[in-house]
Amino acid sequence: MAIAGRFISHFISGMVFFSQWAPEAMKQWAGAWTPAVYSFLYNGAYMGPELIINLVVVGIVWRALSRQRGVVTGGEVR
Repeated sequence: MAIAGRFISHFISGMVFFSQWAPEAMKQWAGAWTPAVYSFLYNGAYMGPELIINLVVVGIVWRALSRQRGVVTGGEVR
């Protein structure tokens, strides 16, 4: 949820403030360059892998906690 919020805020600021620094090659890419495409690709390039890494780490920690303390359900450890 936090990464989604961060992506949305970075995506919007990328369209508004940082699209002027898009590479010229990007502006010519398939004739479909827009600030939204540039911002989406730029931010997705590092937030996508970050999301995957976080999900893997949370899964490992979740499994370790559930084995150590029993079943973890709904935020409660039984």
